[in-house]
Amino acid sequence: MARILTITGASSSGKDAIFSRLLNKTNIYPIISTTNRPMRQGEEQGVQYNFVNNNEIEYMLDNNEFIESREYKVASGQTWYYGITKNAIDLNSRKIYVVIVDLQGLKQLEKYIEEQGLKKDKTIFSIYIKTSAQERLKRSLNREGNLTDGQCNEIARRYLDDNINVISAESYCKEIFYNEKLEDLDYSDRWIKTEINRWIKDTEE
Repeated sequence: MARILTITGASSSGKDAIFSRLLNKTNIYPIISTTNRPMRQGEEQGVQYNFVNNNEIEYMLDNNEFIESREYKVASGQTWYYGITKNAIDLNSRKIYVVIVDLQGLKQLEKYIEEQGLKKDKTIFSIYIKTSAQERLKRSLNREGNLTDGQCNEIARRYLDDNINVISAESYCKEIFYNEKLEDLDYSDRWIKTEINRWIKDTEE
């Protein structure tokens, strides 16, 4: 049986940094979400996301290819979709997966697991990355560099969306990790890897 570690957190909480660190460890497989949003500078196809165009994402949605999906109306007026496809996970394997999801995505993933006849508590371990709004805003501004008005509007949109789709996950996920400074990131990394090592031992027995 596969195991899935889910990471949930608001924009610029540090979830991507934790995700990247975990992928440096052997025996951990990323679940790469699919999106039609434009690729950002520094991103690569099939690394952060599987990037597809609008026609492709609409075809996939119409043909029920997603375990979970969600849409966001961005500041530019476009609609960006994100989702995990059914062929991204082999539940019959002994693989350990890691994926970034929001609260809606986590609940949809749990529902899918149960529909496959598996127990969600045995398959999924959910963690929430908590970071103050001030720190997240600083990171967003530093990450984006020189901001256009449109980019400022998009950062504001993400913060408002987080209040609806992400913040409430703090009381839903199994574990909470604070990520205000580098030491917090190191602690979270060590704790998660310890838990994953236990999973690996279980799957080998």
